[in-house]
Amino acid sequence: MAYAWALYRKEKRLEDAPRWMLWLFPIARFLTVTILCFFLLGPLIKNIHESRERPIVVMVMDNSSSLTMTVDSAYYNQTFLPAYRKVADDLASDYDVRTFIFDDQAREGLNPTFKGVQTDMSELFRELDDRFDHRNVGAVVIASDGLVNKGMNPLYSGRRLHAPMYTVALGDTITRKDLLIKKVNFNHLAFFGNDFPLEVVVMARKCSGESFRLTITRDGKELFGTNLNASNEETTIPVTLTLPADLIGVNHLRLKLTSLKDEITYENNTTDVFIDVIDSRQRILIIGQSPHPDMAALKSSLEKNDQYEVSVHLLKDLAGGTMLMAGNIPVTKASLVILHNLPSSTPDAGRMNTLIDQVTTQGIPQWYIVGNQTNVNAFNKLNKGIEIAPKGQDGTQVSGEWSSSFSLFTSVDALISRMNIFPPLTAPFGDYVATEQIHIAMHQRVGNVVTKVPLFYFHEANDNKAAVLTGEGIWRWRLREFAEFGDQSFFDTWISKTVQYLAVKKDRSLFRVKSKHRFSENEYITLDAELYNKAYELINNPDVKIDIKGPDEKTYSYVFSRTSDAYRLNAGLLPSGKYTYHARVSHAGKTHTSDGVFTITSVMAEGLRTEADHGLLYALARESGGGLIAPAQVSKLPDMIRNRDDIASVVIQDKKLDDLISKPWLLALIILLLTLEWFARKRSGVY
Repeated sequence: MAYAWALYRKEKRLEDAPRWMLWLFPIARFLTVTILCFFLLGPLIKNIHESRERPIVVMVMDNSSSLTMTVDSAYYNQTFLPAYRKVADDLASDYDVRTFIFDDQAREGLNPTFKGVQTDMSELFRELDDRFDHRNVGAVVIASDGLVNKGMNPLYSGRRLHAPMYTVALGDTITRKDLLIKKVNFNHLAFFGNDFPLEVVVMARKCSGESFRLTITRDGKELFGTNLNASNEETTIPVTLTLPADLIGVNHLRLKLTSLKDEITYENNTTDVFIDVIDSRQRILIIGQSPHPDMAALKSSLEKNDQYEVSVHLLKDLAGGTMLMAGNIPVTKASLVILHNLPSSTPDAGRMNTLIDQVTTQGIPQWYIVGNQTNVNAFNKLNKGIEIAPKGQDGTQVSGEWSSSFSLFTSVDALISRMNIFPPLTAPFGDYVATEQIHIAMHQRVGNVVTKVPLFYFHEANDNKAAVLTGEGIWRWRLREFAEFGDQSFFDTWISKTVQYLAVKKDRSLFRVKSKHRFSENEYITLDAELYNKAYELINNPDVKIDIKGPDEKTYSYVFSRTSDAYRLNAGLLPSGKYTYHARVSHAGKTHTSDGVFTITSVMAEGLRTEADHGLLYALARESGGGLIAPAQVSKLPDMIRNRDDIASVVIQDKKLDDLISKPWLLALIILLLTLEWFARKRSGVY
């Protein structure tokens, strides 16, 4: 104020101005400067907004197919659902009503189809918790038969809602006459020419003394049939059999039980099984200079994988001239050749050179195991990434140390500590020099000193992959690991991953479609596609189209959606059966195609149990403080909920701090004060 008064008190041009004006000028200036200085402190203003949130009542309807197996669906569609929707409309006048249906997942609305193939109540509770966390949930009403066949125990997952549950006990708890295929155990993959096993578990309820028949057919032709008898009121009968894998491709087997009179449902009397019979077993040849326990150890480990056809041969036993034969298999047809102590100083150098030349020129991956009989100079000439300058004829004892920088595969990481107890291998004694880039998996360890010398490494040149183990005696590793740990997990995993890396074939095609081979009928069908230019760079400019043909010969046509640099298709849900697809794309004047097969299997979970589980519904209601009611009493729900004192609206206070300077009327006040002062000075002739 003193500043403003000092500014105007000696202003001679204001001597003739009215007295009130002499006070107006300093007061206006004082208020303006004071407000501006006050804003430098950054003042805040607290706003409190109150709102009232009505209680939320969640009404849920079971959409699983088990409901209509014991009760006619007309009852639910024409009697129960209208009454249930009327309850929702009644409650909507006082509460915020939200409606859902659920089977293996929860969806909004109250329009069930009763076609859900699995029931997961824990997924329902998770969805409700995500949607209404920290909200005023007053009650949850669940109309269900209580049959759950997927997910966590609802008694645990339901506790997160913190709201009383009212359960409507649908379905029938009486065990009725029923014949069903409870379970089928089988391998999804079989190899052509072999037999594959099947284990069928048949259950008969309330069928005591009755006989029936189990048949297995393929394309309408019966492959197996047997007569069975139910000895008790509830009988479980396991049936074990083997069938020949004599048809390459996806084999559709239909398992069917005789339909007995008065069964509660016939839907669970039949199930479908899809088995992929392939003729693509990888052939692995182990060829040695002379018999050695290493070769037996490798064969025993690899034969644990059904996808490998392993045979052991000596160099002298290979037949043929220009085309060497390992037994009945041409060497050039192998997926991988393991060469033990080869090349060697053998008198049969011609056969050895032919073998190595055929393997190399055909691009067949090789695994060299260098030992005492290996001709080191001949090995150096193969240019496999290292050269060994031997120092004497005797070998040296070295252990293995896994390389922390190795990244071609990591599946043995959890087991590498076992290598500390393995006995040493016999390696050529000399200087090791890397001539090209190699990927070292193991270093040689002499005593406690870890060297930089490779013991086991991978090398790749001109798309020809090779592995080299510069030591022999790995059979001792396998025996020692079993003696110490009771298994051969490290050895088998190491061998399996090495062979898998070497034998896998690179896909050099410019257009690829990737898909799972097997989907469930409640699973969305998704496929991915990749398109490369000639420089093998991913592109996704042109459209990718695909035709999917189902078991009914109906064709579904789609266009892939683009991702960041590739393509993806979600074909939605499709009926069970065998499907083939043909994808195509045009790029740079050329049409690329990709064909494939996948199967969609039926889910029989809902038909395995037909009597309702009202005990679960009662436990949910009791633990949450709600109640269990019969379907005929559903009209009483509104009164039961309204009579609760703990279901009420809540007042929500929203507190918010705002900058006072952000208020527009304050800016207007400052402008008004400055304008008022300026106008008064102008009017008084003071400029």
